Amino acid sequence: MNIQLDKTENTGNAVMTLSGDMTVEHAAELCSALKEAAEQQLDVDVQVEEIESVDMTFFQLMCSAHRTFTANDRQFVLKQGKNSLLSKGAASGFIRHKGCSRDKFHTCTMVMEN
Repeated sequence: MNIQLDKTENTGNAVMTLSGDMTVEHAAELCSALKEAAEQQLDVDVQVEEIESVDMTFFQLMCSAHRTFTANDRQFVLKQGKNSLLSKGAASGFIRHKGCSRDKFHTCTMVMEN
Protein backbone atom coordinates (compact mmCIF):
# COMPACT_ATOMS: atom_id res chain seq x y z
CA MET A 1 0.00 0.00 0.00
CA ASN A 2 1.18 3.47 -0.84
CA ILE A 3 -0.18 6.37 1.22
CA GLN A 4 0.47 10.00 0.49
CA LEU A 5 -1.03 12.80 2.59
CA ASP A 6 -0.69 16.24 1.04
CA LYS A 7 -1.86 19.19 3.10
CA THR A 8 -3.27 22.23 1.38
CA GLU A 9 -1.77 25.34 2.90
CA ASN A 10 -4.08 27.55 4.97
CA THR A 11 -7.29 25.65 4.17
CA GLY A 12 -7.43 22.91 6.79
CA ASN A 13 -7.77 20.34 4.03
CA ALA A 14 -5.66 17.46 2.81
CA VAL A 15 -5.67 14.95 0.00
CA MET A 16 -4.86 11.36 0.92
CA THR A 17 -3.89 9.25 -2.08
CA LEU A 18 -4.04 5.47 -1.66
CA SER A 19 -2.82 2.79 -4.05
CA GLY A 20 -1.62 -0.81 -4.09
CA ASP A 21 -2.75 -3.56 -1.74
CA MET A 22 -5.43 -2.41 0.67
CA THR A 23 -5.36 -5.45 2.91
CA VAL A 24 -4.88 -6.43 6.53
CA GLU A 25 -1.11 -6.56 6.05
CA HIS A 26 -1.15 -2.78 5.60
CA ALA A 27 -3.88 -1.89 8.11
CA ALA A 28 -1.52 -0.47 10.75
CA GLU A 29 0.08 1.86 8.21
CA LEU A 30 -3.30 3.15 6.99
CA CYS A 31 -4.63 3.47 10.53
CA SER A 32 -1.60 5.57 11.50
CA ALA A 33 -2.05 7.90 8.51
CA LEU A 34 -5.77 8.32 9.28
CA LYS A 35 -5.02 9.08 12.94
CA GLU A 36 -2.44 11.67 11.92
CA ALA A 37 -4.97 13.46 9.70
CA ALA A 38 -7.64 13.30 12.41
CA GLU A 39 -5.29 14.66 15.08
CA GLN A 40 -4.41 17.60 12.82
CA GLN A 41 -8.13 18.44 12.48
CA LEU A 42 -7.95 18.25 8.69
CA ASP A 43 -10.78 17.72 6.23
CA VAL A 44 -9.62 14.85 4.02
CA ASP A 45 -10.41 14.03 0.41
CA VAL A 46 -9.38 10.44 -0.31
CA GLN A 47 -8.28 9.47 -3.80
CA VAL A 48 -7.89 5.79 -4.66
CA GLU A 49 -5.62 4.85 -7.55
CA GLU A 50 -4.43 1.51 -8.98
CA ILE A 51 -6.07 -0.87 -6.54
CA GLU A 52 -4.35 -4.25 -6.55
CA SER A 53 -6.37 -5.96 -3.83
CA VAL A 54 -8.75 -4.99 -1.06
CA ASP A 55 -10.23 -6.79 1.92
CA MET A 56 -12.69 -6.21 4.74
CA THR A 57 -10.06 -4.57 6.94
CA PHE A 58 -9.73 -1.65 4.55
CA PHE A 59 -13.50 -1.07 4.50
CA GLN A 60 -13.68 -1.21 8.28
CA LEU A 61 -10.91 1.39 8.58
CA MET A 62 -12.59 3.67 6.04
CA CYS A 63 -15.91 3.42 7.86
CA SER A 64 -14.29 4.06 11.23
CA ALA A 65 -12.36 7.05 9.87
CA HIS A 66 -15.51 8.51 8.33
CA ARG A 67 -17.35 8.21 11.65
CA THR A 68 -14.45 9.75 13.57
CA PHE A 69 -14.10 12.70 11.23
CA THR A 70 -17.86 13.30 11.10
CA ALA A 71 -18.12 13.21 14.90
CA ASN A 72 -15.49 15.97 14.98
CA ASP A 73 -17.37 18.03 12.35
CA ARG A 74 -14.67 17.31 9.77
CA GLN A 75 -15.17 16.06 6.22
CA PHE A 76 -13.80 12.67 5.17
CA VAL A 77 -14.80 12.10 1.56
CA LEU A 78 -13.80 9.37 -0.85
CA LYS A 79 -13.51 11.51 -3.98
CA GLN A 80 -11.66 9.60 -6.67
CA GLY A 81 -11.94 5.90 -7.42
CA LYS A 82 -14.86 5.27 -5.09
CA ASN A 83 -17.06 3.18 -7.37
CA SER A 84 -14.10 1.16 -8.63
CA LEU A 85 -13.02 0.42 -5.08
CA LEU A 86 -16.51 -0.52 -3.93
CA SER A 87 -17.00 -2.76 -6.96
CA LYS A 88 -13.82 -4.66 -6.07
CA GLY A 89 -15.00 -5.04 -2.50
CA ALA A 90 -18.56 -6.11 -3.28
CA ALA A 91 -17.61 -9.74 -2.67
CA SER A 92 -16.85 -8.90 0.96
CA GLY A 93 -20.45 -7.80 1.53
CA PHE A 94 -19.46 -4.48 3.07
CA ILE A 95 -21.46 -2.21 0.77
CA ARG A 96 -24.14 0.19 1.92
CA HIS A 97 -27.14 1.60 0.05
CA LYS A 98 -27.27 4.67 2.29
CA GLY A 99 -25.08 6.15 4.97
CA CYS A 100 -25.40 5.27 8.65
CA SER A 101 -27.30 7.41 11.15
CA ARG A 102 -24.09 9.34 11.93
CA ASP A 103 -23.59 10.39 8.28
CA LYS A 104 -24.69 14.01 8.79
CA PHE A 105 -22.73 15.28 5.76
CA HIS A 106 -24.05 12.48 3.48
CA THR A 107 -20.51 11.48 2.51
CA CYS A 108 -20.50 7.80 3.51
CA THR A 109 -17.42 6.14 2.03
CA MET A 110 -19.32 2.88 1.48
CA VAL A 111 -22.19 4.16 -0.70
CA MET A 112 -21.80 3.85 -4.48
CA GLU A 113 -22.24 7.07 -6.43
CA ASN A 114 -24.73 7.27 -9.26
